[in-house]
Amino acid sequence: MNLQPLASTALSLTCGLMLVACGGSSAPSDVYNASDENFACPDVYQPVCGLAGDNGQYRYQTFSNRCFAKLGDAYVSFESACGALEDEVTEVSQPLIVQGGIEQLPESSTSITVLDSEIIQDVAQLTLEHSGGCDVHHFGLNVAPPFMESWPLQIHGRLTHETEDTCEAVVISQVSIDLLPLKNLYRMSYKSESGEIMIPYVGLYQF
Repeated sequence: MNLQPLASTALSLTCGLMLVACGGSSAPSDVYNASDENFACPDVYQPVCGLAGDNGQYRYQTFSNRCFAKLGDAYVSFESACGALEDEVTEVSQPLIVQGGIEQLPESSTSITVLDSEIIQDVAQLTLEHSGGCDVHHFGLNVAPPFMESWPLQIHGRLTHETEDTCEAVVISQVSIDLLPLKNLYRMSYKSESGEIMIPYVGLYQF
């Protein structure tokens, strides 16, 4: 880009946002709005592929480096130019995060439970249960090559959860994640337009 049984008196909250439980930004480290007018990014070409936009129209774009992606309010999906993903459009603002290798995967969160998941038109929709109720929650689905050769193919994955919320109410969050970066990785790896991938926490992705 981490549920203990609660007393019966705990407040039950449902936050139906696409990316974040109970409001706020969806990307704690990969999105940055510069308030300093004199702020300037370094002139270094270390391209990243980010997803940026608003009002339900988000587009994959290549940025010169992570700094420019942050200034563009982009959620970084992977390091390198977007390639075939350039200018692809989606209706959700959070992409799957593709790490460079298994060793770069973050630790999976133990503070969330996946209640339900489905894939609709290249978008994974997760229903998550966790404690909170007083602050912003950020979730991320990370994957990394290589694919595991099985039928169907599998990919290594981790689900992360970042928050400073200390409240202990039961919260249900709806999280939508665009899977186009994984489809792109598959097509580059296997030179095939169609495929099937079993994604941890999500299920079978067919395209």
